[in-house]
Amino acid sequence: MQMKINLQRFFLLIFVLAVGIVLVNCQNQDNENRHPPTQINLLSESSEITRGAATPTRIRETSIPSTTPQPTQTAPIQPTPTKDPLTGSVLNQNQLDRLAAAAAACISPDTASADATVGTMNFAAGANASLTHSLLSIAILQDAGLLSPYLPLNDLWLASPLPETNESIYKEAFPVERYEWKRDFTPMAEINYAVDPMMPGDLVYTFGGDYEHMFTVSRVDEKGRAYTVQNVERGYLNDDPDDTSFVIVETLLYDPALPGIGMVYEWADDFNRKLGLTGTEGYLRFRPILPIIEPSAQQQMLAAQLDRVVSATGGKWNILIETLTGETIYARRPDERIHTASTIKIAIAMLTLKFLEEFGEGTLEEQLQHEPNYNILENDRSYAQLLWAMLVLSDEYATDILYQNIHKSPMSQTAVLETWGLTHTFLVQRQSTARDMNILLRSLYAGTSLSESARQYLLSLLAEYSENDDLRLGLMNELSQEKLLPYNKRGSLIDPLLIVADSGIAIHDGQIYLLQFYAYDDAIDTASYKELETAIGEMGIIVGNWLLEQSATSP
Repeated sequence: MQMKINLQRFFLLIFVLAVGIVLVNCQNQDNENRHPPTQINLLSESSEITRGAATPTRIRETSIPSTTPQPTQTAPIQPTPTKDPLTGSVLNQNQLDRLAAAAAACISPDTASADATVGTMNFAAGANASLTHSLLSIAILQDAGLLSPYLPLNDLWLASPLPETNESIYKEAFPVERYEWKRDFTPMAEINYAVDPMMPGDLVYTFGGDYEHMFTVSRVDEKGRAYTVQNVERGYLNDDPDDTSFVIVETLLYDPALPGIGMVYEWADDFNRKLGLTGTEGYLRFRPILPIIEPSAQQQMLAAQLDRVVSATGGKWNILIETLTGETIYARRPDERIHTASTIKIAIAMLTLKFLEEFGEGTLEEQLQHEPNYNILENDRSYAQLLWAMLVLSDEYATDILYQNIHKSPMSQTAVLETWGLTHTFLVQRQSTARDMNILLRSLYAGTSLSESARQYLLSLLAEYSENDDLRLGLMNELSQEKLLPYNKRGSLIDPLLIVADSGIAIHDGQIYLLQFYAYDDAIDTASYKELETAIGEMGIIVGNWLLEQSATSP
């Protein structure tokens, strides 16, 4: 009897061990299945021409910072992504809630309310719910505060993100540095969404079928089911083929536990051809990979003041205000590639000094007294005279000589600019972005792009008083005994474009701010040269007062 009991215990122990091994293997297999798949990341100024003397006349009372400016950490701060445990999104709970609420606010169960909802988007006169297409997706992200409110909806209306079409506007809206661009050619109805789920805030552009489509994932519930809010033909909802009116509703995209249920499958079902087929050739997905930083109350107040000036003035604007450490204070289309007028001369000056550092002989002071090495234009001036004429007098002929010298030298200007972090700057067209221009100023001030002697020399030129320095952003210098804007370069163009610009470095109470202001006459909302210049001056005063208030209210 005792032996029988021992045998029973022995077999029971073996059974328990076997079950445990099976459970562990199942858990390991489940973890392997949850690993995300490999992802593919897609990645001449007539108003300022002057030929003047080559001797500086008046210097601003500005001390040039030493090799190690304060604060010492100068690289832009990138927050560490913290993903939501349920959805896997980098959006925080407040942002997830706002996204769901913004989408829900667009739901319009009848045609009249749907048309009214579209009317609030202000993208086209007389637009109705049948014309929203991609715009509803963008509007929801903007209303949730997850996408810049300054991005014009018209630019993304029926605009494909492919390189041969409108990729540039998508790169502006979803910069590859902060968003994952995933192109998947798998038909959307064949994707395993339990393995590759969508996340709240994803913007998805579908390809193939009868038409291309775009939608925003507005929420993912506790069971992993993904939803979107979109315009749909009411006849499709009520099985009435004669009802072609449109409404805005929330629809289920997929249920990971029930493959075949949801819009990603219905878009590919030939039975629904009247609705239109899409997604048969996959999708391009834009997903934030870095946390979206919320502006502070003070920054929101500053933005409201600057926005009022823009609204009252008209024109088209690109503005970026950042700290030296990379914190964004205000951004209006900072990633749009634009004509930067004479502010691009800062880049030409920095490249000239970099060339002298790498290919010149002797000290910088000695090299600056030589004439350019490579040139096809008539010239009798030294590097020092040309740099002074370009930056202080904004002499276009001096600029051409220095640019040609860089262009014909063995130094690759493109490679150097990329080393400095500028990937959207093209000197020959004088085009860049406000963000690139701030990256340029940051590298100059922080001393990461030039030797200390070259850095000090260039900052002294940007600090030198030139005609009209008391206009535009220079007006902020009247607000305090100290020079709030010790370094800047203005730019203007009258023909064929009207451009008024100012680029500079503001310093107050130990804080350094990088400023980019570009204003253009717009074909839709026109503004004169005087109006644009006056508006930049008003903004300079607003920014200057804001800087002073920050130190007054800081603990």
